[in-house]
Amino acid sequence: MGVLKSYGKFRVRTIVLIGAIFFLFFVSSYLYYLNLSLQVRVSVLVDENALLRFRVDFLESKLDELQSDYDRLNSEYNLLYSRYLELQDNYTHLYSECQLVKLKYDELKSDFDLIFKSVSSDCVAVTVVYYTGFGVERHVMTLSIPYKLYSYYVKKFHPDVTIYNLKVARQYITPNEPVIMDIVSRIKSQTSGEEELANALLDFVQDKSYTLCVRYYPTIEFKYPIETLVEMGGDCDTHAFLYASLLKAAGFKVLLAFTADGTHVAVAVHLSSLPQHNIHGSAWYFTYNGLKYYFAETTSWGWRVGDLPRELKDAKWKLIEV
Repeated sequence: MGVLKSYGKFRVRTIVLIGAIFFLFFVSSYLYYLNLSLQVRVSVLVDENALLRFRVDFLESKLDELQSDYDRLNSEYNLLYSRYLELQDNYTHLYSECQLVKLKYDELKSDFDLIFKSVSSDCVAVTVVYYTGFGVERHVMTLSIPYKLYSYYVKKFHPDVTIYNLKVARQYITPNEPVIMDIVSRIKSQTSGEEELANALLDFVQDKSYTLCVRYYPTIEFKYPIETLVEMGGDCDTHAFLYASLLKAAGFKVLLAFTADGTHVAVAVHLSSLPQHNIHGSAWYFTYNGLKYYFAETTSWGWRVGDLPRELKDAKWKLIEV
């Protein structure tokens, strides 16, 4: 009985042991196959990692290339943008110059139209260049003077003026002549204030060495203003008579100023205030009947009201109110 019990226990233990061995074998096999599977998976992952590493290196290389391209393109963009700004500035400058050229063209076209303006066959065209704004703004005036009017003054008696009969010079002053009044009206519309008007009228009669101006040249006979305009100039007396006529038509008080030796004639004009734009020192004037009359040299261009040429500073004068 005791042997049977022992044998039974042994058998049970043997069975349990065998079961444990089979279980361990099964677990070991499972773990073995699991390990093999994991090794395969790891191998795949290693290969994938290598591939990804290769791709990362490739992408990093491409990124470096792209960064280099970006830096190059950005540098080129900045250069082009700088050039664009420069071109824009040039365009603005050129556009401004173009507008100035256009304005100049329009001005020249206007002058051209005035210079070559058609006139009636019974008239003579007289074109004069002059400046307003104290020598700043250039103008062109074309006058249409009837031949009959010119002929009238050519045939009119021309009294000789000497230092002994200076009052005769008043006959040459023609402020009521329509041509004279027309000149004054046009220039008055282009000026502001009595000093600018007096200087613009002076500029109109002065010799500028242009073809289109009232030229200064010696003459034997005295001239009426219409003759001076048609013949485009004359001696100092003809310039003075023309200027005095224009000033009178504009409403100024005027003197004719003759040198005591009879070699030169100028004009003096009364202004309500001291000239501010004369360019040769202090304004020079005569006092006549309690009023100041400012000297005006009518021959050479550049003198303004109040300027006295150096060569006349010691001259003695005889004055005639006109």
